Amino acid sequence: MARDCIVCSRKHYPIMCPDSDLKKGKKDNEKNETENILTSNLSSTVLLQTVLVRIHFEGSEKIVRALLDSGSQSSYILSRSAEELKLKKIDNETIIQGVFGGKQSQPEIHKLFEETIKSIDNTHEFKLNMLNQDKICNYIPRIDDSSCINYLKQSNIVIHDSNLSNASKEIELLLGADIFGHLLTGRKHHLDGGLVALETYLGWTLIGQYDTKQRNETIFSGFSELSIPDLWELELLGIKDSVQVKSNEILEEQALIHFYDTITINDEKRYEIKLPWSQDHLNILDNKKMALSRLESNTKRLLNLNKYDDYSRVFDEWEELGIIVEVTDEKEMRQENSIHYLSHHAVIKESSATT
Repeated sequence: MARDCIVCSRKHYPIMCPDSDLKKGKKDNEKNETENILTSNLSSTVLLQTVLVRIHFEGSEKIVRALLDSGSQSSYILSRSAEELKLKKIDNETIIQGVFGGKQSQPEIHKLFEETIKSIDNTHEFKLNMLNQDKICNYIPRIDDSSCINYLKQSNIVIHDSNLSNASKEIELLLGADIFGHLLTGRKHHLDGGLVALETYLGWTLIGQYDTKQRNETIFSGFSELSIPDLWELELLGIKDSVQVKSNEILEEQALIHFYDTITINDEKRYEIKLPWSQDHLNILDNKKMALSRLESNTKRLLNLNKYDDYSRVFDEWEELGIIVEVTDEKEMRQENSIHYLSHHAVIKESSATT
């Protein structure tokens, strides 16, 4: 039998009261209004410096999302992640955390860990102390514009922490001021719209105001008057010249002439022919700074592994066999805009005879 409702005094259970539903609906509407306001604000959001790193401890490894925060005096790791990696506590510390507005938390005991973090490509590693924290922060947005990511790739800037990554969106690591200054390389790249790409030894990061609509318009403004077939034709590099589209017959004839003009027989009685390069192509960047940076990191890694002499011996053998040759006319090639440096990544596999 139904009882008197404590909300409206009518004969039904309180959970079935329509007045209660109205009040609940009012609260839901207020919640939705708040959510809409937040969503509206996030349409033009500010990206913070985040990066994907490898946490390494006694044979265990995990790729996590880290936040670089120079405003924090200490570095932190998510308690759940520390338990998952079975990190060993080296000490306890009593911490009073200050927050925005000058408020302070009550003294809390945190576990102190010592661990090693590595960049995604394993070229750099850092050992540091970290305190455990049950929750580091709420959701930190990632770059989700594939066109922006591809635009950065053209400048050899790879953003690992984006919506294209399969890594967890949760921040499991906070790298504070105790390590922040040692991570910066000094390289940066300004983008239209307020974003700035900053390089760290753990990888490139993005920071600044990010407007999706503005970003798309900026990147694709050069194609605004082109049709879809025109965009397809842009991929046919070498087929178009500055005057007209060459027919297949003319291209085939020119390829045949190029073949007869460049074919030779070398000292080993083998035929050689020059590749038919595309005409009117854009000059690519020389990539020298990136290649030198990779060379320095590879050298340090090989020296640490005591493999530098062995690795160098392989290149010496390749040069003796003629597989690789030394570039002697770099200055002349640079004047012709025909030089490009390739970044080399050292690959060592003890079980293989060739790597």
